[in-house]
Amino acid sequence: MPLAPPSAVHTAPLLADLPTDPKAMAVVKDTAEDKARDMAEDKARVKARDMAEVKARDKARDKEEEEDRVAKAIGEHVLNRHPTLAG
Repeated sequence: MPLAPPSAVHTAPLLADLPTDPKAMAVVKDTAEDKARDMAEDKARVKARDMAEVKARDKARDKEEEEDRVAKAIGEHVLNRHPTLAG
């Protein structure tokens, strides 16, 4: 359930804490940009890791399926060449 947007009562203390000095405001802005950039990098890193995990899982599944196909083909070949082994 999404949260309601903050009311003026809740944001007033936050706004009062913001610096009014231009240099201090630039520091706040730079810090916010750095934080946003870090969050974006973290998100990209997590997405890349998840994609690598999915790719590895798909590769393992494909390899297992190929091994099963090969084993089935070998088994059918043996049974076709030696029908007495079929029982």
